[in-house]
Amino acid sequence: MSFSKVQSNLIEWISFFPGEGGLEKDSKVLLLAEKDSQGLFEKLLRKRVKSISLRLEEDRFDYIIIPLLTKRHLMLFQGSLEEMLRTFLEKWLLPGGEVILGMENENALERISTGYYE
Repeated sequence: MSFSKVQSNLIEWISFFPGEGGLEKDSKVLLLAEKDSQGLFEKLLRKRVKSISLRLEEDRFDYIIIPLLTKRHLMLFQGSLEEMLRTFLEKWLLPGGEVILGMENENALERISTGYYE
């Protein structure tokens, strides 16, 4: 089983509620996805949240979602995950908001899909 087959489940598993209270449909989401999967995630999110931004802009969000963290994302923040998270907290995340990162781990997914555990 490849990561791409289970990647969209990420959106279905999450309840999106604004950090400062309110309904799921009131949430503002920043989606930083690769172009080949962006459409799928955007379609799933549009049904559930108030607004979706697909690029870093001068706004603040309840959720920042990166379905698959890549080196390209990290290079925007000096190659540092710590710097990326710090910047999200300072510039783009609303109080009580959340950052959701997807990371590929082929070995773990293979064990899960085959049922084989050491």
